[in-house]
Amino acid sequence: MTMPFSPRTLLAVAAAFVLALILTPVVRAFARRVGVVAVPKIDRWHKKPTSMLGGAAIWLTFVICHFVFIPHTVYGNIILLASTFLFLVGLVDDLLHTKPYQKLIGQILGSAFVVYYGLSLPWTGSALLNMALAIFWLILWWMHQRRLYLRI
Repeated sequence: MTMPFSPRTLLAVAAAFVLALILTPVVRAFARRVGVVAVPKIDRWHKKPTSMLGGAAIWLTFVICHFVFIPHTVYGNIILLASTFLFLVGLVDDLLHTKPYQKLIGQILGSAFVVYYGLSLPWTGSALLNMALAIFWLILWWMHQRRLYLRI
């Protein structure tokens, strides 16, 4: 199934882009002000001090655009719930500094929730492989988005 292109689709993409551009510095400034900043360590991937709470800018952009542009369907609500869960997993990690395996378990659970309700990537002929790829894809996408946001 493909999503038909429409002016509304273009507007939604543009709105998400602009909203992310606006929210990212706001969240970054908030994180700096309240001291939620990760300093470089040997066991971390960043080399410079990095504002945390990056998931907040991503999540807020998604939620606002979801309610404004996305038709409200069961699948849309599932993705909204899973995204909220993944945001909370990241927020707990930012605030409590969970171990990487604990965060990964939360990300697997959130991604598995989406797949459980029938959303997967139709890339192979195997339903099981498609589900595993969807979980892997969602976790990698979320991790990548967080790395892009909020560098000081």
